[in-house]
Amino acid sequence: MSDQHKKLIDQLVSDAAPVKQRVLPPARIGALWFTAALSLSALVMFLLQPFRAGLLEQIQTVPLYFVEVASGFVALALLGVAMFKSAVPGESKQAMYWGLASFGIWLATILSGFITPILEPSMVGKRAECYFEALYYSTASALPVIWLLTRRYSVNAFETAFLGALWIAMAPAFLMQLACMHEPNHALSHHLLPMLLTALVWLPVLYLIILRRKRLR
Repeated sequence: MSDQHKKLIDQLVSDAAPVKQRVLPPARIGALWFTAALSLSALVMFLLQPFRAGLLEQIQTVPLYFVEVASGFVALALLGVAMFKSAVPGESKQAMYWGLASFGIWLATILSGFITPILEPSMVGKRAECYFEALYYSTASALPVIWLLTRRYSVNAFETAFLGALWIAMAPAFLMQLACMHEPNHALSHHLLPMLLTALVWLPVLYLIILRRKRLR
């Protein structure tokens, strides 16, 4: 390379100004997404039919029910963060591990009702179409998730798709446990079963979308 070319390159480098672009970290995007999506779903659910009567009192006075609500809330928050972190190379997986652990506690607490009911079994709060409401809300949550995730380069497409599908499916089930009647058989057939089916539907959809997006880049 001639001295003239070197001088030209040095001059171009010295004159180059860094491009300043504010990029939100994935943890903040996940937290904002969790807050907005869960709040909007809860608001729409409340407008369709008020939440179960005595809900706040039950959370405050029944320790095991408090564990159920708290673990579910924490799981959704951490899984929302983990979902976006998984789409960024080199990010920590602690949020995913703790989120899955919290999800396990939430699920185990609900299923423990088959041994000893957490709340007094009753029809209070029963919603006419809670089974289908879970499917409606999951679809509404999935569309922005797809848009947000495809704007990132996911190193592990399956991990990102798994976390996304789990969040999309769990959020309506969590809210239904607050809004609808609280009874083990009903929770299993009308809240948890739709959650499983929804996750199984969205997992391959998200995986194929993310994989296709990676190949196009």
